[in-house]
Amino acid sequence: MHAYELIELSALIAVNGQSFVRSPSRLPEASVSQYWSVSRARFDRWARTLMTDLDRLRSCCQKAPSACCHARPVLEEIFTGELLTRIWTAVACQHDRQWGTSYVSPIVRSVFLGHLEARNRALNFMFHAQDHDLDAVLAINRVRNRSERWTDMLLAYLTPLCDVAKVAFERKRVVDFAEDVRDLFRQPNAAQSWQLLQGALHNSFGDCLAENGPNSDLNAQLASSILAGFRLETFDATGELGSLWMQRIEYTTATAESLIEELLAIDAPQARPRGVAARRQPQECA
Repeated sequence: MHAYELIELSALIAVNGQSFVRSPSRLPEASVSQYWSVSRARFDRWARTLMTDLDRLRSCCQKAPSACCHARPVLEEIFTGELLTRIWTAVACQHDRQWGTSYVSPIVRSVFLGHLEARNRALNFMFHAQDHDLDAVLAINRVRNRSERWTDMLLAYLTPLCDVAKVAFERKRVVDFAEDVRDLFRQPNAAQSWQLLQGALHNSFGDCLAENGPNSDLNAQLASSILAGFRLETFDATGELGSLWMQRIEYTTATAESLIEELLAIDAPQARPRGVAARRQPQECA
């Protein structure tokens, strides 16, 4: 899954987040665990890549351009990934507050802090890289600025129901955006508003991100872990979900298959009591 698809998922969660918060159903335990483990795995991959490329920057000036080029997709994932991390943190924490629980908020807050650490590593890499490839650093910085602005804009869709103060980049910017977007997704204009939002996101990020993401597998698992907690009717403001909803189906199917395998293992032949004959296998026809 490409970094841009996670950006689109962020918008999807932001626009429909209030519906999820008001829903009494809670996230499956497996999806919460998946969100935690996949996030940690992605943090580790980011850290290893940036550490290796930073060592190349410091050791040899001739390797600097290739190091910056190699690090760019990871830097893009870190900065654009903040949209989903911050929006999902706001929604999940508000869901816990709404229903008087502390079920998922500790997990999403921990992931949020881990993403802040990754952000600091990315900024540190950019600081050292600017002396070697200033143009590349400026390009990444534009992605960072767009990501921060879009994060605050999408958080505006969650106000005033969700407390977004701790996950916003600029609180005042969120307040200003909230005045503009408050009624955009009220029926009957919801579908058109979603298409316009998708178009604006594509104009901002569609042509500036690397084609091949380094962590497509983890990105897909991360999306699945979030979508697994949503019902189709929750997305009443945005209509058809396309490939994103397929991620939820694949995750749910995989979870069901693992449960079935566990149940079958309990009734395995070696676990049968003595005297119970194994089922006779049909013979092949001559």
